[in-house]
Amino acid sequence: MTAGTIPRLATLALVGALTLTGCGGDDQPTEQADCGSPDERTEQLTKETEMDALLSAAGESITQHVRMQVESSEQTFLMEGDGDSGPDAFTSMDVQMDQGDGRRLRMIYVDGLLYLSGEGLTDEGKFVEVDPDDDSDPLAAAMKPALEGTGLADSFETWEAALIDVRFESEEVLDDGTEAEKYTFVMDTRTALAVQRPGEPLPSGVPEQLVNEVWIDSHNLVRRVEFTLDGARTLITMSDYCEPIEVEAPDEDDVTQRPRKLPR
Repeated sequence: MTAGTIPRLATLALVGALTLTGCGGDDQPTEQADCGSPDERTEQLTKETEMDALLSAAGESITQHVRMQVESSEQTFLMEGDGDSGPDAFTSMDVQMDQGDGRRLRMIYVDGLLYLSGEGLTDEGKFVEVDPDDDSDPLAAAMKPALEGTGLADSFETWEAALIDVRFESEEVLDDGTEAEKYTFVMDTRTALAVQRPGEPLPSGVPEQLVNEVWIDSHNLVRRVEFTLDGARTLITMSDYCEPIEVEAPDEDDVTQRPRKLPR
């Protein structure tokens, strides 16, 4: 896995989608009877009202199942799993990635540590431990950007600064039966990246605007995000809100040592 495995703007969109849905609690299994805003929204969202609406959906603890698929002419990247996000950062997640070239990676994040398992990195069923704050570790350097700026406050700062327009499109019923409203969110891509990665040079070829199609239910929970960038279509779906999850570190016997270099 290399630093470029997950397209950078796709990661930004995933982080935004995750953290705009609510804030999480601790690392214990999460249970919550109701999700999203207590009262059903009766009016369509606008650029002026969407931020307050999405904030109102943030409870003390919200978990969700996330599926992200990036399709290009060359390959399909798939990431799927469960996560819980706190006010400042992800508190825990357990996701599996299929890079579309036969290589698969599992990533567990709990108690501030990452555990990675996959071809070219570990034997089957084994994990390597990564401390995201270890500046001397190239694996940490590759993974840390996906964890930084993932808290609720940072995501709202990014979206609020970069959002150009919000347009209502239609009312739809999603594949799982959820009733949702479809919106077009237009973002200033360069502003979003500048807020997310202050002081870093912008990647070449970044378009001025990124148009996201976003499906939001009546309790202001984001259910689906879709956009196309540089010929690659990205689709993110969120489901199973507030279902209890438990993310655990691998057994100590399954954590192995590794060469301190990135697999190719």
